[in-house]
Amino acid sequence: MRWKKRLKWNRVAKVAILVCLIVSVLFAGFTVYGSQVGNFVVSVDSSAGTLAITVSEKPLAENAVLTNRLSVPALEQQTDSTYTDIPHNITEKLGNKNDKYKRYLCYSFYLVNTGSGSADYDMQVTITEVSGDCDKIIRFMLIKGDVDKDMGYIYAAPEESKQNYEIVQQEAGYSQIDFVDKYTVLSDSDSMQGLSYIKYTFVLWLEGWDVECTNDRLGGNIKMKMDIFQTNI
Repeated sequence: MRWKKRLKWNRVAKVAILVCLIVSVLFAGFTVYGSQVGNFVVSVDSSAGTLAITVSEKPLAENAVLTNRLSVPALEQQTDSTYTDIPHNITEKLGNKNDKYKRYLCYSFYLVNTGSGSADYDMQVTITEVSGDCDKIIRFMLIKGDVDKDMGYIYAAPEESKQNYEIVQQEAGYSQIDFVDKYTVLSDSDSMQGLSYIKYTFVLWLEGWDVECTNDRLGGNIKMKMDIFQTNI
């Protein structure tokens, strides 16, 4: 039972980590730049492809703002957290939904196909910079659509033992998908019909039930990016 007591103590410890996310849609030109200071900056180049992003409630309306710039606030001094700290209705609303207690970073946006034909795209999330082995405790959840959080997929670095997987599943209440490799969080393909839109919500947190979540992670940081490639231009 000593390891369990240590885990509970670790959840109390504050983990000072800046989580930076960079999201970019190549060809479609959608880019979110992350920095250790300030906010994320979202840029859309509408001169290529038919994909765009927006936080307008009605993405295909004539007055919808398919902007070339959005701001996604960074989350500094993020504390450790767990899946149960995330609301079930986390996908509601759009834009920045970072937790006021700094337990998780969350953002929702619409990926919009402004063309009349279908759009195929690849999505890849990668880690571009990490210190303090923060990649071992980061969790990345991606939710497609305006649905309950239980419909999302949670990605994490592979655990070193079967017991570690069981600890997270038992105490945190979810199953995780291993990263593709050390730096690739996920890689997937999808498509969307012409003149349509898809809502995406991503949530990042530091899993307090992970056996690697100790005071050794204090002062670490991690940078990530999401690339969406339109493949049928």
